[in-house]
Amino acid sequence: MKRAKKFIVLYDSKCAFCVRAWQNIKKLDHKQMLAGKSLYRWHKNPGLKLADLKKEIHIITPEGRVKRGADGFLAIWPHLRKIGWLSHLTRIPGTRLFADFIYRSIAEHRTFLSRFLK
Repeated sequence: MKRAKKFIVLYDSKCAFCVRAWQNIKKLDHKQMLAGKSLYRWHKNPGLKLADLKKEIHIITPEGRVKRGADGFLAIWPHLRKIGWLSHLTRIPGTRLFADFIYRSIAEHRTFLSRFLK
């Protein structure tokens, strides 16, 4: 996997909820540390399978590590304006499990949740 200077956010560009989530994340990226890419262009990279990419967001760190789901969001949170401070909450025991539960619940229902977007 090639190294990037930014976090690469791989999202489902065919999912209205995912596109809206990326747009909102990008607005909070005041340090310009994130680059959004459609998962449909990245699934041919070694180690990344389309079926896995469709299940949850994947973040490629500037060091080339792949973070998925809630761990992916937790990797980029410190770089987001207004909500970056939330990353400190993950030091509280149990919060990572809670974040994973919330992320998985949203990811599993994203098609349904897309209906409520303007």
